[in-house]
Amino acid sequence: AAPMEPARIDQLAGALLAALREGCPLPAPTGADPTLDLGGAYRVAARVTELRIEGGEARRGLKIGVTSTGAQAKLGLPGPSWGTLFDSMVLEDGAEVSIGDLLFPKIEPELAFVLKHRLAGPGVTPADVLAATEAVFPALEIADSRIDRWQMTGIDHVADGASSGRYLLGGPAMDPGKIDFAEIAIRLTRSGEHAGEGVGTNAVGTPLGCMAGLANQLGAAGLAIEAGEVVMSGALIAPQAVTAGEIWTMEVTGGGKATVQFIR
Repeated sequence: AAPMEPARIDQLAGALLAALREGCPLPAPTGADPTLDLGGAYRVAARVTELRIEGGEARRGLKIGVTSTGAQAKLGLPGPSWGTLFDSMVLEDGAEVSIGDLLFPKIEPELAFVLKHRLAGPGVTPADVLAATEAVFPALEIADSRIDRWQMTGIDHVADGASSGRYLLGGPAMDPGKIDFAEIAIRLTRSGEHAGEGVGTNAVGTPLGCMAGLANQLGAAGLAIEAGEVVMSGALIAPQAVTAGEIWTMEVTGGGKATVQFIR
């Protein structure tokens, strides 16, 4: 397929940014343009990132999406996706979030990696990820979609920055060298009630393997994860819709936790 016209990329990026800023969702871009492919979607997302940075936002790191085989099959993607995290998305642990600031929020419990060294593919191994990681944190991502009611393909999801919304790191920090990334277990509670449990292998290749995969995916595009950046390594429990009045907590078995509250 021929590469997308720059004008078309600008148009789609502008529409997604307007949806974000005005809180008014869009129909899936692939509905109007079935020729939009994965490469084009990443170009749209890159343009949105440029526009957000020009508008004064700062990149804080990256998120890995679609890390389970079920999600990959549902969205028709060959593997995980990635998107950019901005300073405007950061929440403090325990923060209150107004549901009205988001469109279709879902909560995802994850492990967040904070890097001390730059990580760039190709050839990045899990051992390289460990060597580059300062600390791992219990974390929560509030995924959100500018695409109406999540009615979309994986290509739409990528164009929309991998459906990023807000994120927060809990604590305490964990030493990456002491974590068994396959066996690590987490549980999720909604206002004190059990809402799910997961293990590291719920992410294909474990969160550590997903991190290496991201670095290699980025390297192929001439990109990297920079020192000091945070990476949300993918949901270990399927995303769940949230409503006002709920308090959600993810806990690592034998470790820390992260909490967020939703208000009107």
